[in-house]
Amino acid sequence: MVTPEEYIQNKIPIIPCYHNTRKPIGDQWQDQPTGDIKRFSPGDNIGWHLIEQSDIDIDNPICHKFLNEIKTRCCAVYGRKSNPQSHLLFTGKNEYKKWTMHKDFEPWFKKFRKQSTILELRSGKGFQSIAPGSIIDGEEVCWDRYEELKPYPGDLRKDVELVVFATMLSILYPPKGARGDYCYAVACLLKKWGKWSAEKIDYFVLSLAEKSNDENFRNKKGKGTHAHKQLNRPDGKTKGLPALMEILKVSGEAIKDIFEVVGIEIGKEQKEEFKKERLDPTAWKQGIKASDLAKKELKDIEWVVDQIISPGLTIIAGKSKIGKSWLVLWLSYAIEFGLEFLGRQCAKGNVLHYSLEDGKRRIKNRWKVMDINPTETYYQFRDRKPKIPLLTMGLEEEIENWCNDPAIKNPKMVVVDVYVKVKKTISRNLNAYENDNYNLQNLQTLSTKYNIAIVLVHHTKKGSENDIFDEINGSAGIQSNMDSMIVIASNRKAGKNSVFHCIPKDAEQLEFEIGMNEKMIWEDKGPVGSTTLSLLQSKIIEVINNLYKGNPAIGNGESVKSKDIHKAIQSDDELTEKSGRKGKPFSKEEINKTLERLADKDLIRKCKRGVWEPIPY
Repeated sequence: MVTPEEYIQNKIPIIPCYHNTRKPIGDQWQDQPTGDIKRFSPGDNIGWHLIEQSDIDIDNPICHKFLNEIKTRCCAVYGRKSNPQSHLLFTGKNEYKKWTMHKDFEPWFKKFRKQSTILELRSGKGFQSIAPGSIIDGEEVCWDRYEELKPYPGDLRKDVELVVFATMLSILYPPKGARGDYCYAVACLLKKWGKWSAEKIDYFVLSLAEKSNDENFRNKKGKGTHAHKQLNRPDGKTKGLPALMEILKVSGEAIKDIFEVVGIEIGKEQKEEFKKERLDPTAWKQGIKASDLAKKELKDIEWVVDQIISPGLTIIAGKSKIGKSWLVLWLSYAIEFGLEFLGRQCAKGNVLHYSLEDGKRRIKNRWKVMDINPTETYYQFRDRKPKIPLLTMGLEEEIENWCNDPAIKNPKMVVVDVYVKVKKTISRNLNAYENDNYNLQNLQTLSTKYNIAIVLVHHTKKGSENDIFDEINGSAGIQSNMDSMIVIASNRKAGKNSVFHCIPKDAEQLEFEIGMNEKMIWEDKGPVGSTTLSLLQSKIIEVINNLYKGNPAIGNGESVKSKDIHKAIQSDDELTEKSGRKGKPFSKEEINKTLERLADKDLIRKCKRGVWEPIPY
């Protein structure tokens, strides 16, 4: 694809540019129709109008050392002989940004052709890139690789920022004798002001040293781990901004400018969640007026598990070793194949399952016991390399990348077993509520953005509370961020069934007994107390459920009358025989008395005299 005709045939938006230049032809070129062959004259350069695309324009050659991962995800790469692979194209829009180095670094950047410019991210109407088939400064622009363009599988802006950050630090990489202090000072700043994990810093600094041609790069391994240890000690030996200023002989503002590329503000230590952003006082106009909301047609809830788990953030809590991991193993399997979970229909879709307390061997053994064969679910274990990141330290980005991956056709649910393994202790200055809220708020937003269920497995406290949901271990910050809360309660000494308590935000509260079958799969055993009911009581509940023919949780069925219950019970010869009544059916008085007792126990609902409904459980 090197001629205007070929670009137009492939529906690429192109505009003519003057021969051997980057200048578009026409004063209002951005408003002219794209793909019009009549606008091109022989010898015109071809400008790719980036209306729906993003172009990474690489101006500094050092960038290439840190771009390998982005390049492997790119289907369209081109450049010139003097600057090969200098453009990477993806579909999708991004805000324009040009990254340059601070003027204090002129002794380092003046040797480069584009001086202080490191990289540009260009996208949208009014931005164009000179495409292959053109001539620039006497050199032909050629494809290094071209396939059908695809969106970037992740956050392109953040990944580019990290490349720019590493490139700048590599350009400034000092000569022998100062390299150890340089890398350690960078590590300390990333930990103190960037709140990066030790593992992330270790990987970044080692990669920086290796790609900066440091012969002793292996000695830089563990700088992040060491920085974490020293900064957590009152008398720890650390380095930071003064050390870099001394090594490079530049101002502190210049160094701060580099770290701001990745959103790190050195010297502004404040609670992240209370940072005040630049506000638009007219932003309230972006809301919706009540009358417009009333007219707006909204989709019904797309339940992940009917009446139990909806898209959003859900917590499943219970005592240690009660069987929570068995429960979510079946849940993941049921979602993958669209089966039932505790007798409720599940949506079918892709699942990402973090199994952080069980290893591969145990999980496979459990599959065998449960007689299940998952195939598409992605399981993550603690021994994974790279390690599983904590919340606020990369886990949200990893989940978002999974949601956006082209191979994941229908992302439906993420399971984290258990929450405490990914919880991040943000700061000693935050109380427990603030800490839980900080951990969970972005996860809850993520679940809403992608319309997926994110299920966190957690523990309950040792003591008991009047409200069963207050037994969830942790602060009220956990409950405030949940869309559904589930607690599995049991009395192990009594040897009774466990009770499944559930509060979904968009349905009625549920309580019912559950128990494991011989395959270690949890099953619905009926309303609380129903397993000890008499034959008559059980049969009456069954009759009401059958005659109602609807969903009691949303009240879409027709109430059941006493006379219909009498008829069904009295005509059931098997019930009469099993009850030892020698062919004598139950009387209306016996049935009515049992109906009242069941209503008193909240096992059925009395609407009015002689009219009954099942209890949603």
